[in-house]
Amino acid sequence: MSDLVRTLITGLVSSAILLILVWIFWKIYDRPSKRQLEVEQERQEKSKEIRMWRAVEAQMAQEEAEAEALALIERKKAEQRARAIPPPSGVVSNAFAKLDAPTGGEKFNEQFKPKQELEEIQVEDLVVQVQQDDSDVLLAPELVEVRQDIGEEAEHFLELLQQEDEPKDEEIEPEIVESESVEQEIQETKEQDDKAIADEKVDWDSKSEKDEDDPWSVGW
Repeated sequence: MSDLVRTLITGLVSSAILLILVWIFWKIYDRPSKRQLEVEQERQEKSKEIRMWRAVEAQMAQEEAEAEALALIERKKAEQRARAIPPPSGVVSNAFAKLDAPTGGEKFNEQFKPKQELEEIQVEDLVVQVQQDDSDVLLAPELVEVRQDIGEEAEHFLELLQQEDEPKDEEIEPEIVESESVEQEIQETKEQDDKAIADEKVDWDSKSEKDEDDPWSVGW
């Protein structure tokens, strides 16, 4: 073996042994100190106390709000009871005495009695009379008659229809007359044109005959 290989093997083995020794030393001696443990414990206790006091404060605030609501309800009930209690008789008598009014006995009760006498009315008898008394219906001056319109007959409708149809015929007749007059005018114009053409032919024929008879005619 060469020296290089031998040195590499010895270095590898020694490094492995040193790593094992360091791990053992770290496992045995690498632990927190007592002071560090005490500080960690104090922190945990303080966090517990803080959470506890926050819960206590929240509960106290809730209880205080409920107590205020109950106190408000009790106060309202007490005020209602105080209003419902009548004043003492001594206070009432003193008030009436200041007004020079009687505070008891018959004179005090007479103040609340009606001044006029009450009349008794028999309601049931009146109702029976109203239901049985129907004479006012027979005393009417005139009977009410229902108006009935007489229906129109079919002949009247036919006359109306005929009257509506007559103007239409009258309107059609002038149109027919106008068309006939136009046709007559067209025929007259055609006849006049035919006559004019025939006259021109006659004149032309007569001229041609004269030219043939005349030896000096050139034929223009």
